[in-house]
Amino acid sequence: MEKTNKPKQTRIREQDLTPEQRERLLAYRRKKAAEQEKAQKAQQKGQDSKVATSQKNQKDKKNKKKKIIIIASCAAALIIAIVIFIIVQVAKSDSQSQSSDQKTTTTSTTNNDNNSNSNSSTTTDNAKNQAESKTIETDQIDQNFRNQMDEYEQFVDQYAAVIKAHTTNPSDEVLIEQYNSMTTQYNEKVATVNQIDVSKLSNSDREYYNSVITRSNRKITEAGKA
Repeated sequence: MEKTNKPKQTRIREQDLTPEQRERLLAYRRKKAAEQEKAQKAQQKGQDSKVATSQKNQKDKKNKKKKIIIIASCAAALIIAIVIFIIVQVAKSDSQSQSSDQKTTTTSTTNNDNNSNSNSSTTTDNAKNQAESKTIETDQIDQNFRNQMDEYEQFVDQYAAVIKAHTTNPSDEVLIEQYNSMTTQYNEKVATVNQIDVSKLSNSDREYYNSVITRSNRKITEAGKA
């Protein structure tokens, strides 16, 4: 069996090329180098695009988280305001019930006294005078209380302005710090107002209290929707 020699590929040396072939070879090399450079730039551009997209996603997540915190804070403030309003309404209802019971008792006493002698009539007149005196006292205005409620509403105005500004620009670090600080102060002031025993207030002061609370709740709600 004859042994067949495998033909070998003859390498062409660059110095064996003609000037025209060398020029073609250089042109080919330049073309390949340009294509490789273009491919590298495209790859780098793709990587840069991925990095930019990743950074944008992180920023969007951060802004979304801040918005969720703002919404949660506003919701908490609204819940506190609703609780205060319910307490006020319950206290007002109890006060009205007590007033109705007092009127019923006074009417019954007056009817009985009309059937009594002149001494009983005099006693009834004294009781009426005392009742009228108490009514006058319940309508008196406590200026210290009003000043306290005015200061509370002024703070609510400032807090509502900060909420609105923070909602518009949630990435502002100064506003974030100011918002967090005032939220803490707001919760403390709400707790203080919540401790007021409205049943011990005069009719005028009780109405003033209800009006301040109603306005303040509306301001906080509207600021959170801005």
